[in-house]
Amino acid sequence: MPYLEKPKITISENPTFRSNTKVNLDANNPGVLLRYSFDNQPLSSKKGKKYKRPFFIRKNTVLRVQAYKKGYQPSAVVSIPVVFLTDQNGLIRKYYEGAWDTLNEMVMTNPNREKIVYDFTFDSKEKDNFGYIFSGYINIKKNGVYQFQTTSDDGSRLLINHKILVDNDGLHSRKTFSKSIELKKGRHPFEVQFFERGGQEYLHVQWSGPGFELMPIPANNFYLKHD
Repeated sequence: MPYLEKPKITISENPTFRSNTKVNLDANNPGVLLRYSFDNQPLSSKKGKKYKRPFFIRKNTVLRVQAYKKGYQPSAVVSIPVVFLTDQNGLIRKYYEGAWDTLNEMVMTNPNREKIVYDFTFDSKEKDNFGYIFSGYINIKKNGVYQFQTTSDDGSRLLINHKILVDNDGLHSRKTFSKSIELKKGRHPFEVQFFERGGQEYLHVQWSGPGFELMPIPANNFYLKHD
């Protein structure tokens, strides 16, 4: 039997919110049953909430959606984190301009500007010969071993407790590097450094830890201050 297309999730704005958000689901095919659930609640053709109309989400969760129709295999499950933030959340992103071979050269210069951000995306106007430093605190909810990973073009580094953990520095095409560390519950100083010199630019930061697989770091884990 053929597989159904993955359903489409449309939310009222970017999935980082401060109040509530409206959710629309689209099956992409007529006669399709959509069911949804939150976090790790069961989801199947018999389990989960049946989608009838747009609905609102008002708390942190992971929305999971799947499509069903007689004569077809169920679609893949589509998941999207929904994160609500406070004024305490965020990272300070400092922007640098210059042509460097390593991050050691970039960090010796002065930033051109800074702003509060909630992820590791770039401003669209940045093209070549620039860099960022994202700094703040990461909230660890449970004692354990955590793996951090950066994929970048060109160089990147990730620091925990003011020490370099992931060293993906230098001039190179897209490359991934990861390393694990044991962390205690609480907020820890956190920093990601990145620079780009000509050609393509790319940065992707992920983590894994007790009870969850490798994934982007949710924005509500970032804080501007220690407490």
